[in-house]
Amino acid sequence: MFFINYIWYFILVISVIFVIVGSVYQINGWNYRIPMRRSDFFKIYIITYIGIIFSLFLTYRLKISVYDSSNLLYAIIVCIIGAISISQFFLCGMRRIVDLKWCSPFFYPVVFISGLILSKYIPDLMSLMMLVQLLLYFTPGKSE
Repeated sequence: MFFINYIWYFILVISVIFVIVGSVYQINGWNYRIPMRRSDFFKIYIITYIGIIFSLFLTYRLKISVYDSSNLLYAIIVCIIGAISISQFFLCGMRRIVDLKWCSPFFYPVVFISGLILSKYIPDLMSLMMLVQLLLYFTPGKSE
């Protein structure tokens, strides 16, 4: 039941592990070192955002809770969908930062996760983070 209580924390940890393993072992599609242009960033950002919303929808629609142990299979499926979506979301931002050459690409998931934690205490922080996503989209890359 511990898994179901903290499912979204597990999803974030698994997503970061996917990104690290993909970059260390040069797995195609999971490597952040490939620069991403603006059009690709927008397409992948929308797809991953839909995946995250879908996994949130499944979490509440399937009523995954600690009181019913039959939902463990549903929780594992939601965890897999959410982990893939969030890790691709992180990779999308990291690849765009590689193209812009602003800072280290691992700065993106750290800032985003800390923003998620602080959004409980600071109102309107998530809207500012979405504005940063637009800044990543509208800033021309070094190759553009």
